[in-house]
Amino acid sequence: MIHDQTEQLKDDKYTIIMKLNDLVVSQDPLDNIPLVNEFIGKNLSEQGIPYKTAFIENNIKKHFGFSSKVTSELILEMKASVKEKRKRDKSTSANEGPPEEEDIIPEDLMESSRKIIYTGDPIRFILDTHSSLHVGDEPLAKALLISIGIQSVRNSDGIHPKVSGDSGKGKTHCCKAMMHLLPKKYKFNTTLSDKAIYYMDIPEGAVIFSDDVDLSDSLQGLIKRATSNFQEGDTYTTIDKNRNKQELTIPPRVAWWLTSVDDNQSLQLLNRQFGGGVDESNEQDQAVFEFQKRLIKSGNVGLPENQNVQICRCIIDDIKKQLYTVIIPFADDLEWVDTGNRRNFLIFADIVRAFAVIRHRQRYRTEQNEIIANIDDFNDAKELYIGRARNQGTKLTDVELKFCKLLHGAGEVDYIYLQKAMGVSQGRISQIIHGKVKGDTGLVNKVNGLVVEKQNVKTSDDVSVSRNVCSLYNFNPYDYYKTIITLKEGAEERFHSHYPPITLVLPEKNALPFY
Repeated sequence: MIHDQTEQLKDDKYTIIMKLNDLVVSQDPLDNIPLVNEFIGKNLSEQGIPYKTAFIENNIKKHFGFSSKVTSELILEMKASVKEKRKRDKSTSANEGPPEEEDIIPEDLMESSRKIIYTGDPIRFILDTHSSLHVGDEPLAKALLISIGIQSVRNSDGIHPKVSGDSGKGKTHCCKAMMHLLPKKYKFNTTLSDKAIYYMDIPEGAVIFSDDVDLSDSLQGLIKRATSNFQEGDTYTTIDKNRNKQELTIPPRVAWWLTSVDDNQSLQLLNRQFGGGVDESNEQDQAVFEFQKRLIKSGNVGLPENQNVQICRCIIDDIKKQLYTVIIPFADDLEWVDTGNRRNFLIFADIVRAFAVIRHRQRYRTEQNEIIANIDDFNDAKELYIGRARNQGTKLTDVELKFCKLLHGAGEVDYIYLQKAMGVSQGRISQIIHGKVKGDTGLVNKVNGLVVEKQNVKTSDDVSVSRNVCSLYNFNPYDYYKTIITLKEGAEERFHSHYPPITLVLPEKNALPFY
């Protein structure tokens, strides 16, 4: 039986190769690409991805004289097409059966969420619910939450958390816990691959979470375009198997949650992200241990479906029902130190807007239904930003900042010294300095004062050996970022003279309070 199947595969292969040899190669490579896509669709549709990949690499590449880069793109296109077909087949199957289950919230929980939205503290409620699922790391939880809030702001460039931290320290779980509080239709926990994201049925305002990601140049370019065009989305034009033009899109206002041990993306991509790290202290380790003991003692699941989780989904769904323009009337009273980085001030302004829109039912509105941010939104944004200001201003992770602090003023030291002081391997020291991948991901490309060079040094045996030696000068961001953003004197009084504190009221259902 196995012998018969093997012979059948050989026959099929020879038949397909004969059909391939009959194809006329055009002098214009652009004419060959749709021809290849059509050939794959007609002759390799019954084969699996590994077979198709091997056939493209070994036969199609040679027949058409494609470069390795074009061949790689053809393989990515093939994989995306297979994924889309599977998705269509699954959708067709689902349509024939019961519809996909949506979030069904009981009426009493809807009323509880309404009270919080109008008269309570929706941010505190969501953060407290998150802390019941994931202990600690509240600054990161806030960063994730404001990346959700900003998706409902028209005049925003978006906020995309960059989550870093050592393996096993909770960065993934922190993101999963916040993702758990989202309505189902907005959350996408997926491994990212080039172009495949265009074939996914993603709604506006979705959150895409990808864990421990190493981004290819192509995928980094895709994310750059999508984040740069936050309000418009991104379009990818290709040709389908019938040689017709096909436009695929990433919708507007998508948030990207990317985790990794280091910030191993390019500086261009990091400029579009708000850095966030997890607490790696011994105290946090102990707190997590105590939390884990309570969890296994109670028998509860890690991410339960309980009333507070459902209320959080109601709150977030209410935010996502509309888009707002947010006005910051005290903008002239803001004093910003880091004017050299033009993006960071706009990121801070977006954090203010995000806090305002999450509390949109408790804010003044203009006649055009624009939201007025208030001083509480500024204070919350300042607290969050200053906590990450050194990371945001330098584009460095906590580990990289620790490395620079250790190296600064220490003179010239070798890798062995740094390895012992940091408590890591020499390979890890090399990763921190040079990055995991080629490009501008290491400290040598992020920190101007860092010098790495080979030097001959003498050992205790008076033997001369060559070692990597590092030094760092003119690096001291620690005091600088404590006062990066302030309000001018009298700003709060001037704001309240125009917008007195609101007396919060719970309106009748389907009615809005007028502030």
